[in-house]
Amino acid sequence: MRTSKHKTMKHFYNFILSLVILLAGNTVSAQVVYNITSNTTWNSSNIKNLFPTTQQNTYVVNIAPGISLTINSGSVFNSTTFTGGGELVINSNMDIHTNYITNVPVKFQNINIVLNANLVLNGYASFSNTSLTASNYSKITVNYLGITIDNSNWNFNNNAELLVNGPLEIDRTAFVFNNNSKLTGNHTMNLSTTTIRLNNNAQFFANGQVTLKENSLINIGDGEFNSKANFYMNAGLNIYQNSMVFIANKNNYFGSWNMVNLDGGKTFQPYQSEWNTINCGSEGPNPCMVNRIYGPLGITSSGPKTASSLPVKLTNFEVKSMQGRNILTWATQQEENSEKFIILKSTDGSKWNTIGEVKAAGNSSIKINYEYSDYNPLAAKQFYRLKIVDLDGSIEYSEIRQIGGNNVSSVTVFPNPATDYIRVSTGSSANNNLSIQLINSSGKVLEQKKVSDSGSVTSFSMSNYTSGLYIIRVIHQSGNIESFKVLVNK
Repeated sequence: MRTSKHKTMKHFYNFILSLVILLAGNTVSAQVVYNITSNTTWNSSNIKNLFPTTQQNTYVVNIAPGISLTINSGSVFNSTTFTGGGELVINSNMDIHTNYITNVPVKFQNINIVLNANLVLNGYASFSNTSLTASNYSKITVNYLGITIDNSNWNFNNNAELLVNGPLEIDRTAFVFNNNSKLTGNHTMNLSTTTIRLNNNAQFFANGQVTLKENSLINIGDGEFNSKANFYMNAGLNIYQNSMVFIANKNNYFGSWNMVNLDGGKTFQPYQSEWNTINCGSEGPNPCMVNRIYGPLGITSSGPKTASSLPVKLTNFEVKSMQGRNILTWATQQEENSEKFIILKSTDGSKWNTIGEVKAAGNSSIKINYEYSDYNPLAAKQFYRLKIVDLDGSIEYSEIRQIGGNNVSSVTVFPNPATDYIRVSTGSSANNNLSIQLINSSGKVLEQKKVSDSGSVTSFSMSNYTSGLYIIRVIHQSGNIESFKVLVNK
């Protein structure tokens, strides 16, 4: 009797388990791709129909370059990738959650984001190769673990805010906070090769540990004397590997009651020290305070340095094309014994030629703007950088800036997103003797193929590679280089 009852219960449990597996199999669907090829607006009914909650799908929203997708209704997204090179305009609050059945994060890849509302990250999310502009009182709130920002440019204007309530990993990204915008860090923030610029009256208030490494920079102030931007640490600050906190002028300050950790196990005490008595009181417009350090001054990975011992602080280096010439503009926030800026130009980003120079101010603690015009722009893409020469002969180099020519590319890369193959059509107007490279997101060249005939199609099999963002680089015989980002979904 006991054996019969045991068998009956076992059959019942097996039936329930089979039913659960069957239901799970019926609710999990294949990936759904929405290609946005014309300017489109989604309201609540659009979102409800396109993203049904009854199915556990994963989604790709592929917004074509030059095209805008505007979201005008409050929405919740999970297991979705926004990509394609176009523009995503968020006019109503967006909430990011994690679907624990698909366990796929929300990804923003190769896309321009215009934020006019609140974006709340309550689930897994990543931002890669994104451009973001937040204005008015819009806010991004990080509430979840595992949020990453990589290779992006984010700008906050007016009273916009980035609120960090969960751990945040940032790599190769530039943040600019303008006007009265602010960054509030209530959790740990790790910055690698990343810049945070606090312009005008922007503020950075940190209650969680902040770590700067690999040439990261927090720049307090934009060089204008009326700027009152500031950075206050209510927790530990780590400055490693040639990173720095730079305080631009006497109205900008860094404040903290906590020890700062530096390279080699060194520490720096930013309170109740001689550094709290310079550029203030009789030497500045603000009274001295025992836990504030006023600029111009830099806290480097080896310790604090006065303006006289800091190198030229170069900012806002840009290149734009106008009326048949390429105009280079840049600014310095402070200079000490600087002699000149030598203008370098390249067709491939590796071999450089001198095309001119601009005399430097020499010594300055205020913002100075510079400009140089190249009246011989190339039809193809070209690269520029500045060689900064001091009176003592020491040399530094700026970042590299690239600008495209007026020629129309004859190269087409398809499909995008891709699954099994990436194909590259060189077109009949392309030059012969091309080199085509497949590159992963870390910059490693995975494959390279030579093409000698124009009008051909070259294929790269993706069977041995994982899903993610890849780059197709086409190197022309003339030295012109074209790069195309391709998302691979499997």
